[in-house]
Amino acid sequence: MKRLLVSVLVVILMCTMLPAGQLEFAYADDAEAAGTDAATGAAQTNAAAQSQTEQDNAAVGQTQKTVVKSKVVNRLKKSITVKGLVTSRNEYKSMHIQDSIRVTGAYGKTVELQQLKSKGRWKTVRRYYVKGKNNTKITLKYPSRSKTYSYWRVHIDGDSRTRDYNSPIITVVSRNVRSLNLNARSACIYCMDTGQVIYGKNMEKRLPMASTTKIMTAVVVMENMKMNKKVRISRRAARTPYRNLYMKRGDRYYVKDLFKAMMVSSSNDAARALAENTAGSSSKFVRKMNKKARKLGLTRTHFTDEVGFGSSSHYSTAKDLAELMTYAYKSKTFRNSINKKRYSFRNVRRNRYHRVVSSSYPMYSFSHNYLGGKTGTTGAARCCFVAVYRYGGRTYVCVNLGSRNNFHRWRDSKRLYKYIRDYGRWGTMASGGSDDDDEDIYYPEIVYEEETDAGDDQVVIDDAGEGENTVPDSDGEEGEVMSIAG
Repeated sequence: MKRLLVSVLVVILMCTMLPAGQLEFAYADDAEAAGTDAATGAAQTNAAAQSQTEQDNAAVGQTQKTVVKSKVVNRLKKSITVKGLVTSRNEYKSMHIQDSIRVTGAYGKTVELQQLKSKGRWKTVRRYYVKGKNNTKITLKYPSRSKTYSYWRVHIDGDSRTRDYNSPIITVVSRNVRSLNLNARSACIYCMDTGQVIYGKNMEKRLPMASTTKIMTAVVVMENMKMNKKVRISRRAARTPYRNLYMKRGDRYYVKDLFKAMMVSSSNDAARALAENTAGSSSKFVRKMNKKARKLGLTRTHFTDEVGFGSSSHYSTAKDLAELMTYAYKSKTFRNSINKKRYSFRNVRRNRYHRVVSSSYPMYSFSHNYLGGKTGTTGAARCCFVAVYRYGGRTYVCVNLGSRNNFHRWRDSKRLYKYIRDYGRWGTMASGGSDDDDEDIYYPEIVYEEETDAGDDQVVIDDAGEGENTVPDSDGEEGEVMSIAG
């Protein structure tokens, strides 16, 4: 019996202990598996980190190689230098432009003179082969130009050791592309925007300029007087020769009205009255005029009076008058005065009425691009005219001095304007160079191994004509002394 009980207890004990053993064994297996997985993850992490490190090291090495290679390439790619190149020229078309340059680093290469054609295409017109010296002097010879504006550059092809070279754009403005049959003794077309002359006939010749003198009179008045100031008419001003306002001694007028009368109808008595009230006397005013001319660099201009009656020492040139008009045209008051067809006004007491018509009235019907101008007429100066036109986005001054009579004055001015219309804006950079596509021109390869006049005795002074009654309008600049410098 005892043996039976012992057996039963042993069996119970074994049954009790069996699940615990199996669970323990299971836990042991899980722990072992977890340990294995952790070891595997750690190994993979270390491998990934090692791989990333190797990749980073490889990238750094590659970057260092690239930098080294770039330094080597940059060290091998030498630069070509060109010195002495003039990037802006303004010459007569008949002149053969030559430009001496010195090229360094172009040994064994070809120096090409290229012209900008339509659609932004560069065309080689001349080639210069360089050999013998590393520092070479070359004389560029520009072919004859058929347009006012042409654009050029110097191009040199590079190689494995030398970079390509393209010079800055070279702008050539050719004067007198076409000759004009002008009656005037002197003429000039001047671009206000660029300061370049595109046409000239005896433009540096000193000649009497009659009432175009009043452009300088206007400048001195604007810079020294207020437009709303009241001025008194002196006896001398009221008796000015060839007057057209017939003002009375002691009468009073506003500066703005006399100013417009002077510029619209070339009123001599208005000019004299303004001069006397600006400087105290005509002689003092003339000294201011000559001082201003020297300040503006008008070295071939001299004044002896404020009206333009003239003398042997009263003279200017077509180019000086073009530059003077350019300076004066900066003023809004001046622009508003010269572009009026007619103007009417009264004295301060409003008991006298005046009306004037532009002395250049015929030009308004010629072209809507005409912006105004200043006439002048005497026996010595003959018929003169300084006109302003706007065409092709640019503003031009056309000057003709010494036209034989009124008919030739207007005809000469019209021919100057037509020259602007035909040639003034051709070949602009905005249009991609010249408008033509000339056939290829062969130029020999050059190897460089080293470096009329009729007078009119009758004096005719500009006068006002009849016009419609108009109400005086304001120029918007009243109450201030005009300053047009800069």
